[in-house]
Amino acid sequence: MSLRILLFVLLCTATAFQQADRTPPSSFTVLKKLIREKNFFAARAAYGKQSAGFTAFQKHYAEAFLDGAFNRLEPSTRHIDHLLKGNYPQLKDSDRVHLLQLQQANWGKLYEYAKAASVLRQLLNQYPRLLTQEERDDARNTLLIWTALAGVPRQTVTISETARLPIHRDRAGLPNLSVQAADTTFDFVFDTGANLSTITTSTAKRLGVQLLADSIQVGSITGQTVEARLGHCSSLQLGPIKVQDVVFLVLPDSALAFPQVGYQIHGILGFPVIEAFKEVTITRTDTLLVPQKQTLAKEQNLAIDFLTLILNIDGEAYTFDSGATTTLLYQNYFSKYKKQIQSRYREEALPIGGAGGGTSSRGYKVSFQPRIGDRKIRLDSVYLFPQPRKVEDRYYYGNIGQDLIRHFHSVTLNFSSMFIRFD
Repeated sequence: MSLRILLFVLLCTATAFQQADRTPPSSFTVLKKLIREKNFFAARAAYGKQSAGFTAFQKHYAEAFLDGAFNRLEPSTRHIDHLLKGNYPQLKDSDRVHLLQLQQANWGKLYEYAKAASVLRQLLNQYPRLLTQEERDDARNTLLIWTALAGVPRQTVTISETARLPIHRDRAGLPNLSVQAADTTFDFVFDTGANLSTITTSTAKRLGVQLLADSIQVGSITGQTVEARLGHCSSLQLGPIKVQDVVFLVLPDSALAFPQVGYQIHGILGFPVIEAFKEVTITRTDTLLVPQKQTLAKEQNLAIDFLTLILNIDGEAYTFDSGATTTLLYQNYFSKYKKQIQSRYREEALPIGGAGGGTSSRGYKVSFQPRIGDRKIRLDSVYLFPQPRKVEDRYYYGNIGQDLIRHFHSVTLNFSSMFIRFD
């Protein structure tokens, strides 16, 4: 071979390697990345365009996560079972870990607590090396919850007629509903951002809540952990709505107390109860409407990550929390608008308060102007935290609270068609 031919071959080989380096990732690889980043709306759009070219394995994998994200739990679980029990050599151990994590979440939301516990044991026993320390700690703590609840019946809801429940604002401005149990009535905060319903020790005693198992660790808004017990309430009544076999986190009264302003929370109705209503409308006149028959809608601008609601605003994913008085913005928002923010605003220490105490974190007070439908809303002095305070914060642009909700006559959350509608 002549020197000229040899140089030509080497040049072609080098060019081939360079082209290989520039080869774009496959559609499925991009889709998996979007799912891992919890960008479910973009993942759904990508799958709708590209699924025709996917293999059967890829379709089962994508639909397992997308069905889970859009609250189609039974189909999601069937896809997971098919993948885990099938002969798919391309299924890596890391894929199995993510599928098992999703499976336990599905079983938990379906109130199949024993099955959720079994999946977590499998995850911890077979794949501990593939979990971060934080994931292992979280899995062990969640396993305590599912194990304690293994003997608790599935939660059920009966709505005898369309409910029109008056909302009472407490001293903190939080929406409260009157809850009856054991011939006793309490006002409980209505909070879609609470992963589990919560109650104080003294209120649990008065309502006849049965305490279960040993204490567990739960996180608070301040990033601190709080000691809690689990409790089982056989029946709650909210007007014409009867909720049976409700699970509560039971906290010391002090964990839900704000002595500096003389304020005490007695209980919180969290996501598992609210989601079971299937559809709720919160009006500006402080009424909660719960229909017997749900509204059908084509647009699905609502997703769910385990027990956290995610709202799509202009292609950006925000968590939605009806119990939060104010909207917060996170690292993704800061990264996207960094130049504008740093040129207009000054970084400062921002106070954070919630169950478990108060603290502060560095951030900015900014003007937030999202477009909701055909309206542009302006919120001033919104707290923006450029560094994530919790692991979950890094996936989203922020958390939508009541200050945005109050700009509308009503807001409807539908957990069957998975939408939030602002009217």
